[in-house]
Amino acid sequence: MGPIDFKNLCQQGESDQLEFKTSFQKEVIESLVAFANTRGGTVWVGITDQGALKGVTLGKETLNEWLGQIKSATSPALIPELTAHTIDGKTVVAIEKYGSGFIRIRQALQDYPEIAFSIEEFAGGVMASFIQSQPESQLPLEARILRALARAPMGKREISEALGQKEVSGQLNKVMRALLATAKIELTLPHKPTSRLQQYRLTELGHKAMLK
Repeated sequence: MGPIDFKNLCQQGESDQLEFKTSFQKEVIESLVAFANTRGGTVWVGITDQGALKGVTLGKETLNEWLGQIKSATSPALIPELTAHTIDGKTVVAIEKYGSGFIRIRQALQDYPEIAFSIEEFAGGVMASFIQSQPESQLPLEARILRALARAPMGKREISEALGQKEVSGQLNKVMRALLATAKIELTLPHKPTSRLQQYRLTELGHKAMLK
């Protein structure tokens, strides 16, 4: 948020994206929830309904405490941006929450299942990721094996069937050995490597490799 034109702010008056509150209370959280479900908006704490500057007193941890109350009172937890401003010697706080644009994006992408959409929220910001997946047949063998094991641990023959192969090929054995060597997969029975019950499962490194 850039420099604040307080006079212009007050002239705007309250709207569906702007509200004034004299203090931090449950009504602030209710407004943020409403903003999150529509187009987003800002609650200004320390300003009266008529747009008169009142100000608030902030301690060292006040903003963090307010953020904690907002998170604990909402599900899923809202994480808005809280910014303190000094206007005419008085402190006011802007609490901003993005709106339902992300919800509309997710709904629109339902017609495009090959595009994965995710949101990761941070205090003061949001990161949206769009990942277009390749057709299974175009993926490298390593990626296809990791995808198969992401569903559940499997034996080598099960992996081969999941890949559409009639039997375990030499190339599959080669890639499996490479995945074991790089710790992307591991044995479910490490002390019995030749057991007929042996299966393979993804490791943490394997999960990370799938996300790249």
